[in-house]
Amino acid sequence: MVKLSAALVLGALLGTIAVAHSAPLAERNIPVKIVKVKVVKTVTVTMDGPAPTDEPDVDPAPPVVQPPVPQKPQPQKPQPQKPQPESGSLPANWQIQILQQVNAVRARAGLAPLSLDAKLNKIAQGQAAYQARVRSMTHDNPQGSLGTRLSLLGAAWRAVAENIAEAIFDVDVVMKAWINSPAHLSNMLGSAYTKIGVGMNSGFWAMDLAKF
Repeated sequence: MVKLSAALVLGALLGTIAVAHSAPLAERNIPVKIVKVKVVKTVTVTMDGPAPTDEPDVDPAPPVVQPPVPQKPQPQKPQPQKPQPESGSLPANWQIQILQQVNAVRARAGLAPLSLDAKLNKIAQGQAAYQARVRSMTHDNPQGSLGTRLSLLGAAWRAVAENIAEAIFDVDVVMKAWINSPAHLSNMLGSAYTKIGVGMNSGFWAMDLAKF
């Protein structure tokens, strides 16, 4: 509500002050005295409010606002995280376990079993370590392609293939992921391959297959 206040000075009024009597002044033989009167009146005009009043315009006291009481933050209870095993927590025979599962898949498809190869194990472990170093799942390697790396080790290969994975710390989990992927399963079921090598580093995996 907006209140506008104004003081109206009516100024010096020249004229006859009315006497509380209705009879003519001449009949009562009362002398007429001219008086100068100064009238000051305060008028309050209210917009969209009550009618004007002669009461003094007094601004209401501002409301008292209590400052907010600071709340002590409640510490959030950390959610328990399922620990991820490190690469060193794999069983000592984890490469044998991979070989057994691959050969079981090949047996169901009527294919001959593979055998672990030291050169392929070394190349696969090197590829896993490179992925961990660059923190990315990749078939690339500064030493070249899989075939080039095998040739550098003196292996006369005839066919090669490679599977990779990341963020896995368990033999069964990585094998399930490869088996459920048609492209990776196709590599493991390649009839041309006779050798296998597997590497793992910090959750990054490499499986290399070849025929020498």
